[in-house]
Order: sequence, then C-alpha cells, then structure tokens
Amino acid sequence: MPSENELAAARSHVGGAHVRLDPIAKTIGFDQPGVELDLGGIAKGYAVDRVAGLLRQQQIDAALISAGGSTIYGLGAPPGAGGWEVKLQDPIDPRKVAFAIELKDRALSVAGSSEKAFEAGGVTYSHIMDPRTGRPVQGVLSVAVLASSGTAGDALDNAFFVLGPERSRAYLNRLHDTEAIFFVPDASRGWLVVRERAGE
Repeated sequence: MPSENELAAARSHVGGAHVRLDPIAKTIGFDQPGVELDLGGIAKGYAVDRVAGLLRQQQIDAALISAGGSTIYGLGAPPGAGGWEVKLQDPIDPRKVAFAIELKDRALSVAGSSEKAFEAGGVTYSHIMDPRTGRPVQGVLSVAVLASSGTAGDALDNAFFVLGPERSRAYLNRLHDTEAIFFVPDASRGWLVVRERAGE
C-alpha cells in the first residue's frame, strides 16, 4: 500500500482542473507534468453507441452489441421477445448469475471489482479508486447502470461506484431514463441489491 505522502502526490495530479482545452487549436494539454487522461472509463460505451448508429443507418432493427461485457446495448428486440435478456454476474462468484435484465433500445454498463481486485493485510480492495482519497473504493461490490446510451452508462457506472447508493441518488434525480443497480456487501448473504431510479 502506498504511503500518505505517495497518496498526496498522486491526488495532486487528479481532476479536471488540470486539463487545458484549446478549442481553436483543437488541442488538449495539462497544467503540470504527470497528469494523464485515461478514456478507458468511457471509450467502450462510445464505441457501442457508434456501432448502434451504424446498424440503424443500415436499417438493422435488432442487434445485441457488446464491448467486452462491461457495456452492452440492446438495439430493438429479437424475434418474438420484448427485449434482449442480459444476465448480470454475481459480484462475488463470477460463475453465478445474480439476475437477468431485459434491454430494448437501452444500454447496460457495469463497473465492478470481481475480476480486478487485490488483497493486502487480509482486506480485498477494488481497482476503482476514489479520486478524493486516492484509495480504492470500499463498500460497493459492483454497479450496473441502465441508460439510453452506452456512453452515458459508461460515464456513470464508475462515478456511481465511487459515490455509493446514497450519494448517487441526488445525481440520478437530475437524469432522465437512468437506473443504477448497486451490489453492496452483506454479512449474511454475501451481497444485497439497492436499486436507484431517476426521479424516485
């Protein structure tokens, strides 16, 4: 685990305030060395949306588009069905299914720690970091976001993972047609589901 000084140094490079956009030159820069942009948290959703757009241009009515399983878009529905059935993985045991969700003209984006985590001192830590502390997020196992686009879902799943169910609720209330499904640890059952919907 990094020291407090190492965490403080890392936090000093975090945040949108370090990014310098020049719309005339169409460039992106940073206000200090050591700052980087990682589009991994949104690129898959954007790619899925682009594919959905291309399929619509070709007048394809039904398709299930997946970017490695973390972002999926259900375009239309398969013949004879109301939507595409997508199974959400158990956040603790990846061999199991937690439950299924139906997608129709909607995206599902998932952020979780089941496949990328590490253990130190008997504690399992997520790979998703809280930018305020520089430490891995605790108290959430995974978050699934249902949204109108893969880009929106991909942008929100990690943010909601960091915020947790309670603090995500206020943000969700400002969104349209968006739902977050939180898997949180539970001592007796392993995990519990907390669902938050826009406007509720």
